[in-house]
Amino acid sequence: MKLNPNFSIQDKNRRLILPSKPNKELAEFWGILSGDGYMNLYKKHFRIIEISGDSRLDKEYLNNYVTSLIQKLFNLKPSISYKKGQNSMYLKIMSKGLFLYLDNLGFLKGKK
Repeated sequence: MKLNPNFSIQDKNRRLILPSKPNKELAEFWGILSGDGYMNLYKKHFRIIEISGDSRLDKEYLNNYVTSLIQKLFNLKPSISYKKGQNSMYLKIMSKGLFLYLDNLGFLKGKK
C-alpha cells in the first residue's frame, strides 16, 4: 500500500488514516470542529487542529465521545489539556496529513 506523500513521518508512524469518501462520522467531526474548534497553520510547519470545551460540562463528552470519534475516523489520539485557573479544556491534534485533508475538503483555517 502506497502512503500519502502529504503524510509527515509522525503521521506514518501513527498510521494516520483518512476517509476515502464522506460518511456520517466525518460529517459529525466537521460539525464539532466547526462549532467548537478551529485549525490553523503557524510558522509554515506548525499545523494544529483544536476543539475546546468547558471542563465542567464537556469533560466526559470530549474525553470519551469526541476522542473515540477521532480515533475511529483517523486512527489518531488527540492530546487533552486544561487551562489553569479557567474551566477550559482542549483536544489538540497535530497532523500535517489531517490538516491538508481538511483543508482540501474546504474547512476554513483560522480561529472563529
